[in-house]
Formats: sequence, structure tokens, C-alpha cells
Amino acid sequence: PGGEGLLLSGWLARLRAVRAVHLLALHEPAGGSPAAAQEQQERFDRLLPLAVDVLAEGRPAAVAAAVAAEGADAALDVPGGAVAALGAAGKAAADAGGAAAVQQHCDAVGCAAVGALLQMATAGGSDVYWKPLHYAVLMATRGGGGVRAKLLGLGVVSRLAELLREEYLMLLPEALPFVAELMEDGEVAVEGAAQGLVAQLEALSGERLEQYLKA
Repeated sequence: PGGEGLLLSGWLARLRAVRAVHLLALHEPAGGSPAAAQEQQERFDRLLPLAVDVLAEGRPAAVAAAVAAEGADAALDVPGGAVAALGAAGKAAADAGGAAAVQQHCDAVGCAAVGALLQMATAGGSDVYWKPLHYAVLMATRGGGGVRAKLLGLGVVSRLAELLREEYLMLLPEALPFVAELMEDGEVAVEGAAQGLVAQLEALSGERLEQYLKA
């Protein structure tokens, strides 16, 4: 019980941290002086690793349900749970491996990190912010976080493409090698999410991407 209590406390602390990042980005003032812009950049540079590190961790398994119950936030949580939080990639993952598999791997803390990262991209408003965020999220899919990190990373990319629309196309070439790897992952939900992301990006770009996804 003591060990589980410490584990729960640790994950609730992570959840509170990414919620705080989300709220800071939500209330980031638009425009402003060069000094204000510099301060915004410095905040972004400090907070991005925190959100990405939470994204890249292994899942909280034994305490996931307790974290979700104690950390629920109607204002910030995406209705529909993990499948909805991951956008088109989440829907495709659920179609391939079942919604239960997505929910199992994508806990409340991970979904909160997805939301925080999307809000940071929105607040940034330019590729000065989008590029480092996009690359850091893609790299997280290659870390030690397993299926959780891969699904959450694909979800961030899917939601970012949905948010940026045509402006995402400048980031597309960087994503393709990562997506190609994940399409061959061996985990049904991850492969499904990657394939769903490809379909989304093909619709966005108006181009077949198959030729760029070959090893």
C-alpha cells in the first residue's frame, strides 16, 4: 500500500504539472513587445521537455484508474477519452486493435500531455515553436515508453496536423521516417494509428505517400 501510494502521488504530480503547462499556454498573451516574445520563447524552451518527458514514459498501470479518477478535469479533458484525444490516429488505432487497447495504453496523464502540447503549439503560432515540438514528439516514439509513447506521439502529430492544416505540410517530410517505422511496429494498435495518420496526411497533402514510406 505504501509503495502504491507513492506511485499514485508521483503520477498525480505529473498530471498536475502537465495541466499547469496547458493552462500557462492557454493564457499566453498574444503579440507584445520583443521582450515579451523572448520571455514566451524561454517559457516554451523550459516547458517543452517536461511535457514530452511525460509523454515518453511507460504507463502507470497499477494506478492508472485512480489517477484518472482523482485527476479528472472537465475543462481540460477531451470528451471521448483516449481515442478522441489522439484524433484520427486514435480512431484508426481503435478500429485496428479495439478501443479498450487504446484506453489501456493511453492513460489520463498521457492524454493530458497531448492536450498541453497542442495548446503550446496553438499559443506559439509559428514554426519557430511547431518545429521543435514536432521533432521532440517524434523522438519520444523511439524512446523507452513502448506502446504508450508511440500511440501518444502519433496522437500529437495527428492532432497537430488537424490544427495546422496546410501549414503542417512544412513538417511532413520530418515525420515520414518515424511513421514508416511505426507502420511496421508489430503492435496492432500502433500500426493502425500510423496507417490512420498516413490516410489523414494524404488527404491533407493531396498526395499518395506510399513511395516515401518504403524502407
